[in-house]
Amino acid sequence: MDREQEKARSESNHQRGHEAPASSARETTTPRQWVDAAIEALRDEGYRGVRVTRLSRRLEVTSGSFYWHFRDREDLRDRVLEHWTRQLLRGAMNEAMSAGDGEAVLSTLPTILEERGLPALDQAMRDWASKDEVVARAVAKADELRREYVAQALEQAGVEKRRARDLSRLIGWAFRGAAGVTPSERLRAVSTAAAGLGKPRTSEAGVPAGDSRPTSSPESRRPEAPPSRP
Repeated sequence: MDREQEKARSESNHQRGHEAPASSARETTTPRQWVDAAIEALRDEGYRGVRVTRLSRRLEVTSGSFYWHFRDREDLRDRVLEHWTRQLLRGAMNEAMSAGDGEAVLSTLPTILEERGLPALDQAMRDWASKDEVVARAVAKADELRREYVAQALEQAGVEKRRARDLSRLIGWAFRGAAGVTPSERLRAVSTAAAGLGKPRTSEAGVPAGDSRPTSSPESRRPEAPPSRP
């Protein structure tokens, strides 16, 4: 337990040693409020913002009130990760999947992700994952969840199953980006990648559009006559 948690626990024990008023911290805050505050802190400050003292300031309650609802900071972390994957991420994917066919899903997904603030949250989660193995496992599961949804949308758009899996990985990499890539740049990468994933067009001769190879007529495919003997 770190110094911050010891201080908060001491404050909590002091509070419990006295009669709590009718509007006690237990009654004025809920576990969901602490989780929502942690999500906001992740977006605004990164994983360092998920501290009991910082969150209590956001909620305008004492640090000790945290322990009415959570055993420790790790307990809060686990509930934040569950809310992120089950409610925020899966909820966004389900909303996109209800947009219609596969192409509609892919075109609306970046907008839905942005409206829910998920790119910034994703970046904060990855930073946190570099310091916490539990978070790293949750991020890996979230990546797999996104790939499954995107691959399903691609198949609905007419992409062959194996190619859909490969392309879903590419879109996932575009969304995740590299260190220093901003959330808006990630969304542009996803939109650009998704826009170019239509089925290849074919010409009347059955050759993919843009293919400069000459087509052959039935006559040109006939074997050449052997040279005449002298």
